[in-house]
Amino acid sequence: MLLVTRADVAARIMRTPGQTYQLLAHDRISNLYNIKLVNKTRKNIHLDLKLENMKGEIKQVGVVDVPKESYFQTSFFITLKNEQLKSRKTKVKIGIYENGKRVDVLSAIFLGPSI
Repeated sequence: MLLVTRADVAARIMRTPGQTYQLLAHDRISNLYNIKLVNKTRKNIHLDLKLENMKGEIKQVGVVDVPKESYFQTSFFITLKNEQLKSRKTKVKIGIYENGKRVDVLSAIFLGPSI
């Protein structure tokens, strides 16, 4: 007997084309990202995004509610303190959570000023 498991959700994160970093007050920098999600289940899924490898803030543009058996796309900002950046490009890891349980972790590049 062969059992095959598949992820209920597939995700892809990309920096928003044509956007660089934004300098904010209090020595903070933000980047804008797009996330594309696929819900492979027969139920609606609510997802949350969290930074996994460093302190910072994710601000979602709206609620991430992915309808059953469909695609969903939205945007979000990642904000980090300038002191956290050691080079122009910093790898960030974003956890995707459903009901407090991590279902995936994706990587993205965070752009900042040249150091």
